[in-house]
Amino acid sequence: MSKRARRAGRESRIAKKSSDVPTETNRGALTAVIVAALVGITLYVYLPVRNFDFVNWDDQLYLTENPNVQAGLNWRNLVWALTTTHSPYWHPLTWLTHMLDVTMFGMDAGWHHVTSMLIHIASTLVLFAALRRMTRETGKSAFVAAIFAVHPLHVESVAWLAERKDVLSTFFLMTTIWMYVRYVERPGAGRYVAIVVMYALALMSKPMVMTLPVVLLLLDWWPLGRWGAGAGAETGAGSADPAYKHVIPAYKRLIMEKLPLFAMAGATAIATVIVQRRVGAVAGLDLLPLGARVRNALVGYVLYVWKTFWPTHLAAFYPFRSYPNWIIALAALALVSASGFAIACRRRWPYVTVGWLWYVVTVAPVIGLTQAGEQAMADRFMYVPIIGLLFIATWGGVSLLARFGLRRQSAVVMAIVLVAASAVTARAQTRFWADSHTLWAHALEVTDANAIAYENMGQALRERGQLAQAITSYQQALKLAPPHSPVYEATIHNSLGLVLTREGKPDQAAEHFAEAVRLNPGFAEAQSNYGNALAAQGNFNEAIGHYRAALAIKPALTEALVGEGGSLVRLGRADEALTPYREALRIDPNLAQAHNGLGSVFSLQHRDDQAMAEFNRALELKPDLPSAHLNIAIVLLRKGDTAGARRHLETALTIDPGYEPARNVLARIQ
Repeated sequence: MSKRARRAGRESRIAKKSSDVPTETNRGALTAVIVAALVGITLYVYLPVRNFDFVNWDDQLYLTENPNVQAGLNWRNLVWALTTTHSPYWHPLTWLTHMLDVTMFGMDAGWHHVTSMLIHIASTLVLFAALRRMTRETGKSAFVAAIFAVHPLHVESVAWLAERKDVLSTFFLMTTIWMYVRYVERPGAGRYVAIVVMYALALMSKPMVMTLPVVLLLLDWWPLGRWGAGAGAETGAGSADPAYKHVIPAYKRLIMEKLPLFAMAGATAIATVIVQRRVGAVAGLDLLPLGARVRNALVGYVLYVWKTFWPTHLAAFYPFRSYPNWIIALAALALVSASGFAIACRRRWPYVTVGWLWYVVTVAPVIGLTQAGEQAMADRFMYVPIIGLLFIATWGGVSLLARFGLRRQSAVVMAIVLVAASAVTARAQTRFWADSHTLWAHALEVTDANAIAYENMGQALRERGQLAQAITSYQQALKLAPPHSPVYEATIHNSLGLVLTREGKPDQAAEHFAEAVRLNPGFAEAQSNYGNALAAQGNFNEAIGHYRAALAIKPALTEALVGEGGSLVRLGRADEALTPYREALRIDPNLAQAHNGLGSVFSLQHRDDQAMAEFNRALELKPDLPSAHLNIAIVLLRKGDTAGARRHLETALTIDPGYEPARNVLARIQ
């Protein structure tokens, strides 16, 4: 072979070898493709939420029945968000995002859903960026982010508006980790302050992120390699830091480094317990004994792992179940064995140790030892913990495939198939959150003896006007109510009373409201509803007593204020009625019934111009309010405008053909 031929061969081999090394341009192009793919698959799963409605599962608390949120962003609501105990958590930033949505989109539920979807996409992208930065593994990081984006267990957090706190807190948690990685690469006061700020925002979105300081210590072991020589072979961004070459000095310094974060987490944990006890969200040991909590926690740890890898029969609510002792024993053995194996892997396969402990630690606050809520478990509780299991599945899966001699291309194909299958399953799960009826119909299909599902299905049926079916559903919920649960039984009786009221059966409704009050005297809404039932029967003095009992429990309960005002008017005490009506309007200036009631007081005082202004304002806010049309007709008759009065009376009867007061007045002027 000639010299020229040998030289050409060498140059060809060098050129080929050079082409195998990814250039900055190639890396940028690959990143752009991955980002586009992550966004695309997430949109495939969640874009249908644009047409979703609110659901009757805490959306009332956060949006549809919350006058502060419905007023949008303003300084008064900023103070309210920072100080309220309106929910079992202190999460002012979550409140503010809901208010911002209302300011921008009104009460169009679809756009609120889009906001949650966009936050979820942002969390996915930050997770990918942070993980790639830590591990220098683009493909594995992309797979973890992709499964995070489209895992069916995450549908609840993204498609349920009341769980905005999940997606928002996780976005700031991911951002905190990103800031931490940058700090590890080049420590400095400014970068540490950025960590503190991001973590504060995460805690202000949902306190479940209080475990993050422990997570950062785990990441120090792997992939950052900051614990020194014992941190395992697979290290990333921090492995070259000379300050962490010895285990003992590193251990002390890493703990001290995170003391401010631990202090923030501790303060948030204390505040959360105080708030939850104040609002009655924490179940006492008399209702749920410690032994039952431990058994449920042991099974829960195992079931969450199972649902991660086989996500079927997912529901909005999982009721408590009694498990035989052998299942509890197996769950305990599985948990101890898995934990022991994970610790044993800390040097050879550190991602197993970190992944398992990430899962165990981050799910611990909601595993049920301190029970808040009635659920045995919940899909939303895996929003962050699932990342640890994905570490194990991804890095362990690739190692396993390599051991069997499978090529890299095979791993890529398998990853794509898994992501696609997860996305298809998640999209199917997402559609169940379209509205309340669909949500609870599915829950009843995939669970057994689900009292909460029957209760909420009853409410959904009531809202659709299917009153007979609603009563049947509520009765089934009452039958399945846990023993010794008077508060829950009171809720069902109150709901039955509301349905019977709509059916025009006030006497039967009053019996259920009375039972609700007997079972739970501190149930403000039941006290107010019982007052309404008594007022409908003409027992105005007794009704006022229950309205005032309701207001002693919830001073801002506008329905009780309006009811008290109406009863005072009917008793001829119009001057006294001014106070509750004005208080109701102070709380909610757009409450049509309060404007109507205040107008009726002015009418009785012959202040007709002021009365008409209030009646007209009531109709602006609620054009289908028949009593406002009746009240206007009465003022017009007093002014001699019979034709105008007749028009309003006929309108009232068009709205409600059974409205007897309007029919009686119309009969007198025919």
